[in-house]
Amino acid sequence: MTHSTIGDLYREIRRSPFPLPAHLALRSARARLRMLERIEALGIVWDPDLSGLAASWKENGFVIRVSLRIDEHGWDAHGDELGRFTSTWEPGAIRHWHGDRHSHTWFVPADPEHGKALYDRARKYGDFWWHVGLVVDAERHGIRLAQTSLWGLESDMDEEEFLALSLELADEVLDEAAKSIELLCDRNCA
Repeated sequence: MTHSTIGDLYREIRRSPFPLPAHLALRSARARLRMLERIEALGIVWDPDLSGLAASWKENGFVIRVSLRIDEHGWDAHGDELGRFTSTWEPGAIRHWHGDRHSHTWFVPADPEHGKALYDRARKYGDFWWHVGLVVDAERHGIRLAQTSLWGLESDMDEEEFLALSLELADEVLDEAAKSIELLCDRNCA
């Protein structure tokens, strides 16, 4: 991983198509630099496995395991954020010509102002992107002590975003795992 400087990250954020105000860009650059340094220090690398992406590392005496899994209920749970396919015309509906699960004739966008973009995104669901879940476990000596997950993520999200979320969720499971160890010791060592 190339080590970026705060200045490089700040300029990248300020030059993006949607630049942040200077103070927010600086805050974002600092947070991103801390995240990149933590990733590098822990040696976190995504490993492709049969079900998607996975990573593991050791932190605070625990083994953290992260896996990206297909969200089998993704469209049902989150598809309405884009809109919905229907057989009947409604105001604002877009004509739909494709088959499979989209065999309906119309697409009603959740936000009519961005209807075409939402329709294009919904039409590509299942072929070019899908919903996934990020599952994070903390274990010690092969015993899982804590787990958390976040579902409804879009599979074509940037790898760095998945890593950032993984670290945030890892912080949660590390706290929970430490409490589990403490509870086990209190009950069994007294």
